[in-house]
Amino acid sequence: MSKHQSSNQSSDKEVYFYQAHGPMITSGGKNWCFSCGHVMLSNTVSRWATDKGCLNDLHPSYSRMVKKAGGRRGNNS
Repeated sequence: MSKHQSSNQSSDKEVYFYQAHGPMITSGGKNWCFSCGHVMLSNTVSRWATDKGCLNDLHPSYSRMVKKAGGRRGNNS
C-alpha cells in the first residue's frame, strides 16, 4: 500500500491516491485545473485541495476539512 492510500480499504469505496492537478488554465485571473475543474482560490479549503491533487474528495480528511470550513453549499439532494 502506498503512503498516499487510505489504510481502511473497503471493496465499495474508492481509495485516495495522489494525482497532480493539470494542465492549469488561467481564466478571469484565477487558475483552474482542466482535468478536475478545481479553481485555486486563496482560502483554506482551496489551498488544501490544491495540495491533495485532483482526487482530493477521496482523501480521508476531506469530509473533516469541508465540515470545518462550513460545509458544501448548493447541493441539497
